[in-house]
Amino acid sequence: VLATQRGGSLLVIRRDGRFVRLVGSPGSEAGQLLQPSGVATNPAGHIVVADTGNHRVQVFHQDGTFFFMFGSEGNGDWQLQRPESVAVDSRGDIIIADTGNSRVVVYSGRGMFLRRFGSAGMADGQFAQPVAVAVDSKDHIYVADCGTHRIQVFDSSGVFKSAIGKSGKEFRSPKGLAIDKDGFIFVADYGNRRVLELKPDGTFKRVFRVADDQPGGSLRTPCCVAIDTAARGGILISEAECNRLVFMDADAKVSATILTVRLPEGQLLRPAGCTFDAFGNVVVADSGGDRIQIFGQDGTFLRGFGGPGRKPGQLDMPEDVAVDQGGQIFVADSGNRRIQVFSPEGRFVRLFGPSEDRDSRLGSQLYLALAPLGRVVVSDTANNRLVIYNDAGSILTTVSRIGEGKTRLFKPTGVAIDPRNGNMVLAAGSNEVHVLGPDGLLLNTIGCRGLSNGQFDGPVGVAVRPDGNIVVAEKYNHRVQEFTSEGAFVRRLGTTAGRGPGQFDHPRGLA
Repeated sequence: VLATQRGGSLLVIRRDGRFVRLVGSPGSEAGQLLQPSGVATNPAGHIVVADTGNHRVQVFHQDGTFFFMFGSEGNGDWQLQRPESVAVDSRGDIIIADTGNSRVVVYSGRGMFLRRFGSAGMADGQFAQPVAVAVDSKDHIYVADCGTHRIQVFDSSGVFKSAIGKSGKEFRSPKGLAIDKDGFIFVADYGNRRVLELKPDGTFKRVFRVADDQPGGSLRTPCCVAIDTAARGGILISEAECNRLVFMDADAKVSATILTVRLPEGQLLRPAGCTFDAFGNVVVADSGGDRIQIFGQDGTFLRGFGGPGRKPGQLDMPEDVAVDQGGQIFVADSGNRRIQVFSPEGRFVRLFGPSEDRDSRLGSQLYLALAPLGRVVVSDTANNRLVIYNDAGSILTTVSRIGEGKTRLFKPTGVAIDPRNGNMVLAAGSNEVHVLGPDGLLLNTIGCRGLSNGQFDGPVGVAVRPDGNIVVAEKYNHRVQEFTSEGAFVRRLGTTAGRGPGQFDHPRGLA
């Protein structure tokens, strides 16, 4: 059972990644979820969820139907503030990491308040950012404090017993906790990109790492860890930001990976870039699903292609998509560090990008646009550059410095082509949008960091209208802004983050 923050639901899947069902739906009513984080099961098999965005905990039956809920926003005994993790002890009591209130709260299995402990601070028994809780066979409560980089241990009544990681050097932003039946402690050491196994007394035992040649590469964002009850001594690691589950056996070796949850056709998981084909159909890079999906003008699902893997025609976190005049579909296959080309029907045609030459090798976050004369412009975020290919897939040139001072291009993301003149319009991690000529020379820069009209925080998607107006999707300001071709602010779409009419939640792609 997986919590999906962007989807506002829980995913129930089989061990091979096959979809079983969704639990909940986005919203704030009973049975609806907003940015759910932690999930646990009680002795009766009920699913307990930290409904983070709604400041509450919800409980569902095994079949996914709503059972009951408790909590509301605040800091009183019956209130919570962005709870991020839940655990259930042997009595069925629910232990909650009440992250926003810097404390731990304990409720009965029926949602009755029992006690709370902890407060904001750095001393023993205090928390800066408690993000994960777990219990051992003696009902001792373990709390991962991301803010102080340590694990604290309490007895079942909330009395402080000990701390693991007192020096602040053992962990770096620990985000996940699990304890097996023998008392061994597993920590998702997020900032150090690893999972640690500790002995019951808190001393080091070993490190779980994933080799770079495994599907999806080495660990990048281990945020949750769970005991794999189907494999003695095994664990399950969740990497939310790159959509991967890793099963590791008792020998700390990878036994299986799930690179995508196989949702039904027509459903999206972390959609990224999008575009239109010649018929007005919407072509979407379904990044979390490792596939491309195509929808009609009315939103009806038409077809899809791709699927997780490294072979030609398979995809790993596709970030962007474009369609040429002949209907061929170009895909920024970010996780595989390459560009793939498909026929309008979705048949694999060719690929380019992989290179033995280190200077020519693409990074793992890619965006693209199609320019005149068959050129393919690739925004290579990790390598701070644009790479321009010809139609055959050979590199024509790269752009890594811009302007008279030759300032280094910083974390370029979305790129679009002005249909009037072939200029390249580029979003950058410096919270600016650059306009470059076809030769790569800087013509104009729009915006700076901020919240006001004409300012940006996390510009990602860009598009250019036929009249030259520039449209920008801002991931962290949760809005879309439009500018004239000269950079004058025109209007904005979206108000505050949300799911209501006229609102956005981390918009990334547009067309």
